[in-house]
Amino acid sequence: MTIIKCSFNINNISKTLSIREDKPLLYIIREEFGLTGTKLGYGLEQCGSCAVLVDGEKKLTCNALAKDFQNCKITTIEGLETDNGLNVVQNAFKKFNADITIIGNRDAIKSRDRK
Repeated sequence: MTIIKCSFNINNISKTLSIREDKPLLYIIREEFGLTGTKLGYGLEQCGSCAVLVDGEKKLTCNALAKDFQNCKITTIEGLETDNGLNVVQNAFKKFNADITIIGNRDAIKSRDRK
């Protein structure tokens, strides 16, 4: 495996990491940044549990190579919080005691992407 240095900006936190060149972005988000709201569902880019915003556009991260997202602005479900607290979708999940699971992450990212 080839190890490369990559710089990432996730939820306004920047890090330069040495990673395997074939490592999916999902694992950078979860393992290197400790953000566990982005999930691995089926690993087939179908369920949306791995969805994040990349430069304002929805992207699925379970199979996307991390190296392709260097110097992009990446926002996860945790990063959707506003200055006033949780966003509308997050508040609805909280109000109804729901977890941000496969459906929740996909829908929260979708709703933010539409604005």
